[in-house]
This record gives sequence, structure tokens and C-alpha cells, in this order.
Amino acid sequence: MQEQKRATPPKGSILATESAPKTRVSGKNPVPASARIRALVIVKNGCWEWVGSKDRKGYGRMWVRGRGNTPAHRASYEIHKGPIPDGFCVLHACDNPQCVNPDHLSLGSLADNNADMRRKGRHAHAETSGHAKITAAIAAHIRAEYKPYINTYRALGQQYGIAMETVRDIIKGYTWNN
Repeated sequence: MQEQKRATPPKGSILATESAPKTRVSGKNPVPASARIRALVIVKNGCWEWVGSKDRKGYGRMWVRGRGNTPAHRASYEIHKGPIPDGFCVLHACDNPQCVNPDHLSLGSLADNNADMRRKGRHAHAETSGHAKITAAIAAHIRAEYKPYINTYRALGQQYGIAMETVRDIIKGYTWNN
């Protein structure tokens, strides 16, 4: 009798572990990743919202043998649509980080992902970043008040509670150049 061989998916593909159904780390009856995804979603407004473990940004995480802790949307994409080429991101059409619905997922470059993020208003910039110590109005005041040798970077930095390098970057237009 001749032994049948399975087609080998690309190295590192979740499909590689999916074909051998042992995708759970322990136990006598390992559960395939596709079954675990189906068990850990709730369907809301067409999205398959992940109710399992999540990271601090709300993206689902799941354990995949040979991969470790993996973003659930990437695992879902690979199981339903195929391998993700190196350097590609999985984009959400629905803009819901919990969603693992393969119909809402597509591939794109990092530049595509960043453009999508800005287009949807999720890009933390200037005052919305949460790290800003000043506002756009204060940056405008700093530009107006700056006078070489009179009102220096250091003096303005002390006045506004920011580093003199930050003042320099504002004056030169490297930052806060809305």
C-alpha cells in the first residue's frame, strides 16, 4: 500500500499547523485553530468579534503551535484565505480591531495600513497623541515669541515646561507644523 502525502503549506504558515490538527498546546484531543476561532467569536453587525484574549489595543490574540501568541485576525486570514507574505499587514475594512471575519480582512503594505489609519482618523497626532505637553495654540505662541539671542530656545522651554530641543523643533518646523 502506498502512503498518501499531504501538500505542504509554506513554512511558518498557520495552515502548516492546521493540516495536522494539533494546534492546541496541550491535551489529548487538540482542537484546530479554525474551530477555536469559531468558538471564540460573537457575530455583531457582520463582524466576528473576538471574545478571547486581547492585547491592550483590543486586537484578539490566540496561541498557535509553532507560532506562539498570534494576532487572531492574522490567524483567521491565513486559515480562510491563505498565507500572509512577508512584510504584509492584515487590514480591517470594518475598522474593528476585535473582528476576525475573513470577509472584512485584506492584505496591504505598512504604508497602506498607515494611510488607512489616517483616513479613518485613528492616527494619534499632535494633541491627540496623549503624550503632548502643549497644544497647537501654544506652539504658535512659541513661534511668535521666539527672538534669537533675546527669547532663546532655553528660555521658551522653561517658560512652557518643555525641553529646549522641542522648542527648536517647533521653531524650525520639524514638529507642530500643522
